[in-house]
Amino acid sequence: MRRIKQFLIIILSLASVGCENEVALKKEILKLQSREITIPFQHLACYEGVGKDPGRAMVSGTILIYVDSTSCNLCSLNNLPYWDHFNSSLSDDGLRLQIVPILAPCKRDIPLLSWHLKHQQNTFNVYMDTIGLFHSLNPHVPSNNKLHTFLLDNNNQVLLAGDPMNNKEMQSLYMKTAGRLKQKQLH
Repeated sequence: MRRIKQFLIIILSLASVGCENEVALKKEILKLQSREITIPFQHLACYEGVGKDPGRAMVSGTILIYVDSTSCNLCSLNNLPYWDHFNSSLSDDGLRLQIVPILAPCKRDIPLLSWHLKHQQNTFNVYMDTIGLFHSLNPHVPSNNKLHTFLLDNNNQVLLAGDPMNNKEMQSLYMKTAGRLKQKQLH
């Protein structure tokens, strides 16, 4: 049964990222799922959100958004309201996920991002990794930015990889998987 689930996750993740080399992408996803994700919260700068943190015990899982220095960190800040909306739609369905954005900008971008994070009101905490610790603790995370958004269970195992922001199929898959996580917790 577990193999079937992994196969479905791989197929759906492949469909969500378009026409890339499917064999290489499949290998990246399998590598990503080979180990849990380590989140070094105590070593990351935390910009506290204005919402109430539900705590790990109250959520079904975590959506981790990792934005490294090869991506536009400032653009990712502009996308944070989307995650508020997405999480609200999950809450409307009785689902609770913790949203964890981790920004890992290049050194020259840190002051500008810090300023924006101090003046931007998010409902969840945003973390900044200024020393590359997340990457060094998680060498199994692929360099492919399309696989830098994950749905994690409460053991930090990757269940899904791919960004649901502009992909309705992926949004639906995140919602269905979050629903299964909630059901699993209830039993």
